[in-house]
Parts: sequence; structure tokens; C-alpha cells
Amino acid sequence: YVKYVKSGLVKVSREGENEKSVIIRIATADSFLGILSLFYEERYQFTATAIEDSNVIYTNISVFKEIVGENGHYAIHLMKELSSSAMVLLDKVINVSQKQVPGRLADVLLFFSTQIYKKDTFTLPVSRMDLAELISSTKESISRTLTEFKNDKIIELDDKEVTIKSLELLQILSRLG
Repeated sequence: YVKYVKSGLVKVSREGENEKSVIIRIATADSFLGILSLFYEERYQFTATAIEDSNVIYTNISVFKEIVGENGHYAIHLMKELSSSAMVLLDKVINVSQKQVPGRLADVLLFFSTQIYKKDTFTLPVSRMDLAELISSTKESISRTLTEFKNDKIIELDDKEVTIKSLELLQILSRLG
């Protein structure tokens, strides 16, 4: 099946050779799940887990391929989705290799604040372990960095409730890595 997120948030992950999971991305409404493996193999290459109430549409892969083959406009839309997914992965590789944990964590907090919830106060929809898997770090580093952000008054933190106190500092941390 081809999976499409109609609403909600879904974490898309893949297990490495060492059985350690890496969260590839957080899929939002109006996005495909695992689109990069669509034409790769018959077997779905990713694990998708809803992290908020979500509505996911399943389309038979044969029907989907037929629609793509018969509709050039839709094929172009699908190519844009594939390109976008590839760019997200490239950005992730660059961030992991060029940014320290505070910069990568700032990226995630900014993502949730500005792109998902569009407000300064939000509830993290993922665990500390999920944050670690999302930015290729450890749960301990995530906890330590969140505490540093809190002590530096960049955020307020109450369990999973986050309030961005200094958007400017988070943006600087994100930019400088």
C-alpha cells in the first residue's frame, strides 16, 4: 500500500544494522509515508507510528502506480514529493555531521513551534528517546541539553510542555549549530 497522512503526526523510522532506530522524519498532514521506497522494493522500508491522532489513507500500490502512469500532472506532484523527501534526508545528514546536539535540538523545537503547532507553547508529541532518535543523539544528551536550555531561559519546560522564551536564541543555536 501507499500511505498518505490526511491528518495528524506520524514518526517515520528505520532500524539500522545494530537494531537502533533512527527517526527519519515527522510526517505531517498531506504527506506520503515512505515515499522514497515506493519504487524500490515490494516491501515497505520504514516503520510508521502515529504520535498524535492521525488519519492515514491506504491505497493499493498497483492502483496508485496506474494512476501515476496515466496522470502526468499527478506524476509531477509525486516527483516533487520524492524530491522533498530526499532533501529532508540530505538536510538531516548535513545537520548531523555539522551541528552539535544543541543546534540539532533547537532545529526540532523550532520545527514543532513554527511549523507544526504555530505557537510558542506546545506539548512535545514525542519522548526524550524519540528526540534522541530524531537528531541522532542519546536520551541523556537530550535531557541535559533541554535542562541547559531551561537554565539559560531559552525555554520553559514542564515534563513535555514546552514554552519558547527566546525564539531569537533558538534560531541562533539552530543557525550556528
